[in-house]
Amino acid sequence: MFNLFKKEDKIPVHNIIYLTDKEKNEQLLASVDLDEFPIYFCYFEDTKNAFSNLFDNHSIKYDLIQLPKIENQSIYLFVLEKVKNTSSNALVYVGIERFPLLSTENIFHKTLQEQGIRSILYYISFDDELIKIYTSDRLKNMLQNLGFKEGESISHNMIDNSVTRAQEKIAQQVNAKQYFPAKNISDWLQKNARN
Repeated sequence: MFNLFKKEDKIPVHNIIYLTDKEKNEQLLASVDLDEFPIYFCYFEDTKNAFSNLFDNHSIKYDLIQLPKIENQSIYLFVLEKVKNTSSNALVYVGIERFPLLSTENIFHKTLQEQGIRSILYYISFDDELIKIYTSDRLKNMLQNLGFKEGESISHNMIDNSVTRAQEKIAQQVNAKQYFPAKNISDWLQKNARN
């Protein structure tokens, strides 16, 4: 009738997981040459520095943009030269890491959705701190028993749900509504979550 009970559509978010960071980084580099127009983003300074070095070492030209902070957290965009004059609906936003709180990610995702971005893709690995700390080895072992091996990736609702559950666990542990900035996920958890 008035759409009072209509659930707001969220931007689709998918995770592609690799066994190691090395594999993840190799695939991120390979994605630069695809026909799509990726804009890469991350939340933490250490990741920004590591990814800058990775791009610089492979002579990939980009502009680094620091967005206004969301909940006291920076967001860094890596805008490739080939992307600069591309319409927003042709862009693919690729996250290099997940943020510990889903609520913070959702604010950023909503901003992207308002700009016409249709989906977000996160490249993650079992080496990522969020995955190591908050998802059990059972998931990794189960995937390996099913034949998941080095050099391969998987994207599945099971992975998406595991990441969301990890973020929900963290949300239950945070100390305050005002979060302290951090250089990486471990630092953020130490400053903002109860042990």
